[in-house]
Amino acid sequence: MSFLNKVINGNIRIREAIKTLINISSKNLFIEDKKKIIGVFTEGDFRNAVLKGIDINKEIKTIINKKFKYVTKNDPRSKIIKIFRENSLIQNLPILSQKNVLEGIIERDNFLIKKNSKYKNIDIVIMAGGQGKRLDPFTRVLPKPLLPIGDSTILDEIINDFSSFGFKKFIISLNDKKNIIKSYIRENFKNKSIKVIEEKKILGTIGALKLIEKKISNYFFLTNCDTISNVNYKDIIDQHLKHKSDLTIVSTYKNFEIPYGVFTVSQKGRLNKLEEKPSQDNLVNCGIYFMNKKLIKLIPKNKKFDADEFIQILLKKNKKIKIFPISENAWKDYGIWKEYFKNT
Repeated sequence: MSFLNKVINGNIRIREAIKTLINISSKNLFIEDKKKIIGVFTEGDFRNAVLKGIDINKEIKTIINKKFKYVTKNDPRSKIIKIFRENSLIQNLPILSQKNVLEGIIERDNFLIKKNSKYKNIDIVIMAGGQGKRLDPFTRVLPKPLLPIGDSTILDEIINDFSSFGFKKFIISLNDKKNIIKSYIRENFKNKSIKVIEEKKILGTIGALKLIEKKISNYFFLTNCDTISNVNYKDIIDQHLKHKSDLTIVSTYKNFEIPYGVFTVSQKGRLNKLEEKPSQDNLVNCGIYFMNKKLIKLIPKNKKFDADEFIQILLKKNKKIKIFPISENAWKDYGIWKEYFKNT
């Protein structure tokens, strides 16, 4: 039975559970103990855990929703519709036996037609004006957005990814090797709505937004041209609007190992502990943002300006910035050789 791949044991670590959720492209997982369903786990539960500072190496059963909605195979259709309408976050509804064994799953889309008006007319801005120096010498010949990924390119993957969620309007900022990229766009994206803006000089990872300040949608996505993610972009929009955020930053955990023995010492210099090559998890910036148009007024005109500088300004001005955590296996960074070869 295909739905059984959505069932995992409650002793699995949070880190592994979110990887499983992403790998099987599911809305949620059902957590079992002794063959009985004891809770439900979603990407939202993962994000909440991260934002609360919970260690993602803990067991999944420590953060699951144990007060979940379910139905039995004898429940009428009207009850199912009522549950979906009263609980907008439920995407998959479990069918349980009297002994709490999973017998099936009901998907929301089979019962309700979801209105997507808030997702319409949102621009996708791709920053592709950089020189790709970290990928030298390949980028001496090919621009970074056109580096191959199998039979495709980085640019194809980004545009197709957003298109799969119904987004139709793209803006691409170009500078280095712009004529090659423009020619590729004309040849390969004839059926896409793609506007090209040209940076007269390199404007950094966010400076080119100033060139389209009056022409962009009120809310928009901004992405680097070397980043590909497996994320539900509509969930990002939902979180952004719910919290009335100014900027939402997609982030993931990366595990970093210190290649040395690390000492812990007392104030008097006495050695208390030696830990050999410790590792730690840190939230890192994925280079994907969802933001409000009004923030562009804070970007200087005709000046190289990077995202880290922009975020620092927003923090000083007390703007509302929220993190949208995703699984580490839901993000691929093609901007450096080590990651490029690992992901291709």
